[in-house]
Amino acid sequence: MTTRRFTGQRHESGLPGGEGLYDYGARWYDAQVGRFVSADTIVPSPGNPQMLNRYAYVLDSPLRYNDPSGHCPVCIIIGAFLLGGATLGGSTATFPEGAYTPSLPIYRQGAVEVRQNRATIEALATDHVPAILLAAAIANQGNSWQRPIGLDWGERIQIAIGEHHQFKDPRLAGLFNHPSVGVGQIMPGEARELGYEGDTWGLLDDRTSIILMAAKLEETADAISEFSLGTTESFILLAIGNNIGKTVTGDKRFRAYGDVTAFLKGDREARTQLLKMMNWIGYLHAREGWSLPKGVDTNHIWQLLRIAFD
Repeated sequence: MTTRRFTGQRHESGLPGGEGLYDYGARWYDAQVGRFVSADTIVPSPGNPQMLNRYAYVLDSPLRYNDPSGHCPVCIIIGAFLLGGATLGGSTATFPEGAYTPSLPIYRQGAVEVRQNRATIEALATDHVPAILLAAAIANQGNSWQRPIGLDWGERIQIAIGEHHQFKDPRLAGLFNHPSVGVGQIMPGEARELGYEGDTWGLLDDRTSIILMAAKLEETADAISEFSLGTTESFILLAIGNNIGKTVTGDKRFRAYGDVTAFLKGDREARTQLLKMMNWIGYLHAREGWSLPKGVDTNHIWQLLRIAFD
C-alpha cells in the first residue's frame, strides 16, 4: 500500500491529527480542514486577493489546481493556462512537479513578438523546423527580462557598455561583451557561426534575429539527424535546441545518455527548456491558432516531462 495519495504527496498517518497530514514539501497539509497547518512563506501572486490567505490550498479549488511544492506557484500557472483553454493533442496540458514557467501567466511579451512577426516565422518554416516550433522559440527567447514590454533599451545599454569595456569576469563578459540580444536572443559569436556578417547592433532587428534562430534550429536538426530517433524524440531535442543549439547532441548532453528519457531526467537545463517550449507551443496552438506539428506525440512529451520532474 503506497503512502502516496491522489495528488502524489506522501500521507503520514502516524502524525497527530486523526487521519494524518500530507507532506507538500514546504509545509504540511491537513485534508480534514482543507488547509495547510502553517502559513506560506511567500505570496506567489500578491495581486490576487485569494492568494492572501496563506493557509488556503490551491485557491480552494482542488479539482482544478494542484500544488506539489507547498508554495503554489505551479497551481497559479496551471490556472492561468487552463482558463485560457490550452490543450495539447486533445488532452488538458498539465505541469509536472518542479515546473517553473513565469513567462506564461502574467508576462507574455514573447507572444506579442510572435504575433508581430508571424509572416516572417511562417515563411522560414521548413520540414525540419515546423512553424510552431520556430514561433515557440521566438516566444521563449523574446520573453527575456532584458526586453521589458518589447523595448530593447536594456540590450542597447549592454551592447554600448560592451563596446567600451572588455570585462575579465566571465559573468560580466557574458552580459556585456557577448550578450544574447533580439527576439531570438542570439549571441554575436553564435551569429557569426551561422553566417551573419553584421555587427551586434544589427542583431536587434526582428527579422534578422528570427532568420538566425531558424538557421540555429536547422543546424540543430542536422546534428540530431545523426541519431536514429523517432519524430517525437527528434522534436524534443530540437525544442531544447532553441536555447543551446546543436550542443544539445554533445558529449555532455544527449550523447552522454543516449536516451531521451534519461537525458531529460539527468539534465536540468534540458527538461526546463523543453517544459518552457511545450508551454509556449500549447499557448500558441490554443490561443493564436498555430498548427501542431504532424507526427509529434505531444501527450508522450508531457508524460516524459512528468517523469523527468518527478
